[in-house]
Amino acid sequence: MIVGAGPSGLTLAQTIAREGGDVLILEEHPEVGLPQHCTGKVSVNAVKELEFEATGVLARVSGATFYPPSLKPLTIARGDTQALILDRSVFDQSLATKAVAAGATLVTDTRVKRFSVKPDGVTVFFERKGKKGEVKARLIAGADGAASTTARLAGLYSKKTSEVRISVQRDVSDVQTVQSMVELYFGRRWAPGFFAWIVPTGHDTARVGLALRPNTLAPVAKHLDNFMENHPIAREKLVDCRVLAQSRHIIPTGGVLRRVVSDGVLVVGDAAGQVKSTTGGGLYYGMACAKIAGRAVVKALQGSSEAVLREKALRSYETEWRAQFGGEIAFSVRFRAFLDSLSDDEVDYLFNVIQRDASLIRRVEVDGDIDRQSKVGVTVLRYVKYMIKKPGLIFKLRKVFPRPSLT
Repeated sequence: MIVGAGPSGLTLAQTIAREGGDVLILEEHPEVGLPQHCTGKVSVNAVKELEFEATGVLARVSGATFYPPSLKPLTIARGDTQALILDRSVFDQSLATKAVAAGATLVTDTRVKRFSVKPDGVTVFFERKGKKGEVKARLIAGADGAASTTARLAGLYSKKTSEVRISVQRDVSDVQTVQSMVELYFGRRWAPGFFAWIVPTGHDTARVGLALRPNTLAPVAKHLDNFMENHPIAREKLVDCRVLAQSRHIIPTGGVLRRVVSDGVLVVGDAAGQVKSTTGGGLYYGMACAKIAGRAVVKALQGSSEAVLREKALRSYETEWRAQFGGEIAFSVRFRAFLDSLSDDEVDYLFNVIQRDASLIRRVEVDGDIDRQSKVGVTVLRYVKYMIKKPGLIFKLRKVFPRPSLT
């Protein structure tokens, strides 16, 4: 049984069901894909690697423009499309259709309340439209987001409050000067502990949002109001925009859970922390890890007759996904910690160091990989550490990235 009908849960469901597994998906919302919880950005390379149909494409982007607190922009781009911006409602519903066609059963508007793991099976207690029910399974898989109820009930959740960010995003229309670029805005006045963004979704539409540390005094929506109304660059683009929809969600930025499997339980996607801490992006990692998890579950189902799939039987999932993505996620956690330690003046200083060398920017454009950031990230850090003339900044860099990792 799978909790959550997002891309990770649906990919897991399809992977198991098409091999003959009996799969039930419980989704808490009345409709799959709503509310939309992210920008819907996925790289072209991810689409090719995972071999999925990118339905609901709203826009194609070729790179990103970064606005540091000084407002001097830095653009990293290529001539061709690097990423797609998806309508998550359309995309998720397409995944749901494929999962059901493979043999999975999908039930919406249903919230899991608790579960118990015993030798005779995993008993899941749920509530649907005011009525209580229960179902028995050999495994419960949590694909239920960053605040995963499944991981918490299983005792697998190991995150501190400081290891998440609270995000708000608005779909807006009547945007001025929409380009085929993602725009990222930095500065503690606008988004302390993360950044703000404008992501194009059409010729005059966009997704505008930001994320904050949980302990920020002002509500996150107030910060977004401030950004949209007062940021010197963004306000010119958004001055007459109309807000069509708004959503809030939690972004895991502290890395992966210490364990993602136990007897009768597995977690995947945002629920497992399989997210880039630098940007909060998790579509690619979540779906890739869900495929790995699906293969492990199929193998366990075929190799065991026990009523509960044991942790030992699921261990190949833990081993394989960490081998493929653990290092990348660990790098992103360190880089996020480094960024969080910087003042606005230090952020501006770093941008100036990078902007002074056109060859470095070109190298980032050529070698940069949206989904695998460590290679080009280490290249940039190795370069800038020799250009930095501020002892305090050097100390912060070495604190997060010890000398061996940047030599």
